[in-house]
Amino acid sequence: MSKKQRIGALLACAALCLPGIGRADVWKGTTYAAETEEVRASAEGVLESFALRVGQYVKEDTFAGQTKENRVFSPFDGRVISVQTMEGEETGQLAVLTLEPVSPYEVVCSVKKAHKTPENTTLRPGQQVWVRCAADGSHRALGRVTKLEGEEFRLEILGGELFIGEVVFVFREGSFSDADLLGTGTVIESDAVESRASGTVLRMCVAPGEEVERGQLLYTTASSSDPRFFAEAEGWVTETSSAEGKEVKENDAVATIATTVQITVQTDKAALSLLKEGTRLSYWRADDPHTLLPCAVSRLLYTVGSEELTAEIAPLGEELLPVGLTVYVTDEKEEGA
Repeated sequence: MSKKQRIGALLACAALCLPGIGRADVWKGTTYAAETEEVRASAEGVLESFALRVGQYVKEDTFAGQTKENRVFSPFDGRVISVQTMEGEETGQLAVLTLEPVSPYEVVCSVKKAHKTPENTTLRPGQQVWVRCAADGSHRALGRVTKLEGEEFRLEILGGELFIGEVVFVFREGSFSDADLLGTGTVIESDAVESRASGTVLRMCVAPGEEVERGQLLYTTASSSDPRFFAEAEGWVTETSSAEGKEVKENDAVATIATTVQITVQTDKAALSLLKEGTRLSYWRADDPHTLLPCAVSRLLYTVGSEELTAEIAPLGEELLPVGLTVYVTDEKEEGA
């Protein structure tokens, strides 16, 4: 027996589980999220709690999570030049503090001339690299990636000798092999950097004139907004993009809820006479084969020249089906229809 024949026999057996539909047409379908709503964080900070899980059914205004203080760390080794905002003050539009890098210069780089290999195209912040001047290779330095912006990245210099304005090559390894070329760059003078954050400063962890290391905690803030956030729609949680302990910004999407769930059926054009848009049908859940429920064809999708047909079918009952559920659709009407 072929695979197609085995599937047909299985569906026929499934149809016979229900009285009166042994002669009806049956299509196997799967539920999917036809419409969704995103759950968004109401305040910037670290997620102190996050209550949503994939597969969970939530009602409107269900508690989704809460943020706590936001922690701000030094992006490089440097010195605190000044502190503009004190503990208990709103940050407003001003910088909280200003940092001066230890290195007198940094390198602005591009990956356009990089030797394209998987190893060379996976740069990450904090990665150490080696730098050599393009003129004669006599100036060399050790650097660290501080920022990635599309095809550009920036380096802080940890040691070595370079000059403002000179063009350099950047390498993944200290052997300076062409196979390890990450890109080219230009040495520029380092500028003081203002650290900004929204909300109220809760704790200031450094003082003016203090030397700081990359990754050192500078200060913490709390958002002026309510740290709690809620699901704004009823439905099934289909995706989460955050977790407890993760930092979020205000209005970041942290979860997706399916608010409308439909059934998709894959068949062929031979079923067009039965699966017309608006046609009333019935379905039953694979986990409840004895309950027949109403549905209707909402849309048909097919490609000219192809025999394949996709039918999107809307359940007509009050229950919002879970996403990914196996169901069986039939042209037999539910009892009493």
